[in-house]
Amino acid sequence: MLASGLMLAAFAPAVAAENHSFVAETGGLIDGATKVIDGAALGSNLVALTMPGHTVKFSSLPAASKLAIRYASVGVGTISVAVNDQ
Repeated sequence: MLASGLMLAAFAPAVAAENHSFVAETGGLIDGATKVIDGAALGSNLVALTMPGHTVKFSSLPAASKLAIRYASVGVGTISVAVNDQ
């Protein structure tokens, strides 16, 4: 099984901005995405996105001016990113 670790970091636009990090397993897992225990992963879990359509969706996150996505993969592929469903 291919598995991907995914972490999002949002950066607020204020001068004294706070950095917020969200690990994938706290998001909604959609269309077959699954949580997998991995002690080496941040939060001790990762999310397996092994097929097209597997999705992690976050809701009600704070507004931000920047978005960083950190992920790991054991295979070659692509990911799609949507912000505000666009």
